[in-house]
Amino acid sequence: MKNDLPYFSHDNNARNHPKLKALKGKYSWEGLAKFWALCEIIAETNGAFIDISRKINKLNLISELDFNEIELDEFLSFLSDPEIDLINIQDNKITTDRINELHKEVMNKREQARNKKQQKKNKQESSIEKDNFSEEKQESSIELNNKEKEIKEEENKENKNISGSFSENSFKYIPEESQETKEDATTLFNKARNLWNELKVPPNCRDIIIPHTQSDCLRTLQNYLWLEIENAIKNYDFHKKQNNNDWKPPPPYGSLYGFLKTGVERYFDNDAFKQQFYTEPIEEQKMTNYSVPDVEQSKKIIEEHKESLKNADNNNSLVEALREIYRENNNSEV
Repeated sequence: MKNDLPYFSHDNNARNHPKLKALKGKYSWEGLAKFWALCEIIAETNGAFIDISRKINKLNLISELDFNEIELDEFLSFLSDPEIDLINIQDNKITTDRINELHKEVMNKREQARNKKQQKKNKQESSIEKDNFSEEKQESSIELNNKEKEIKEEENKENKNISGSFSENSFKYIPEESQETKEDATTLFNKARNLWNELKVPPNCRDIIIPHTQSDCLRTLQNYLWLEIENAIKNYDFHKKQNNNDWKPPPPYGSLYGFLKTGVERYFDNDAFKQQFYTEPIEEQKMTNYSVPDVEQSKKIIEEHKESLKNADNNNSLVEALREIYRENNNSEV
């Protein structure tokens, strides 16, 4: 930081001051000129003082003021006389009261300007760092999204290989326990829309926000976590792709909105989904050489075997007991 003065004040009536009149009386107009020249030299010197203990500084004054050494000493002695008091000499350092005060004022202003400039620079650097952090965060987010997309593509490939018949191993959509944080309805809807379109569940959903008319959808999004909604959509997609008699036909929801209204609660839980729509294959039961007894004969047979029929603890036991009775009476396979 600069430590000199670019200027100093000079009153327009300074020549009329008694001290300057005394100077003019002793050295004439030339003395006044040399005094103001001395003030200029003090102001442009670093620190706003001249150290005359250094030989080079004193020789410079002799040259600038056009004195010899004795004349310079006499001139400085006159100016520093307590009655004249136009300059101060302390520890061989020459300055003036007015220049000293002005130097302090200018240095304070420079320090304030320097601090303000540094604060502005720090603010700009901080802004640049934030921008860089934001760019890094965005790049990291893009990498994460790409990774998630790759994982989903792999899952979709696996899902396409699911066989038409149901088995515990082929059923892929089982959510694990999670500490998932509840997300807002708009975020959940967009995730559901992206998954719905990605799995190509007809019809394609183009909306990016939930219409205000779809209040039932909002209730669903508020009551279910994303893992549950995700699981429901994947189960529904799996169900629609089954073209065999092991599965009951899926409900025709007609759109993502229709599914969100009533489908999530039917599909989010795997066990409930299976119980509602999966049908166990029934093995064909052959009945050969079976003859049905007449009414009177049946009454007689039932009366004779009343106790064994009472002991049948469920439908299967009852059926087996009847088969045994008819085998005894008809000698045929049931």
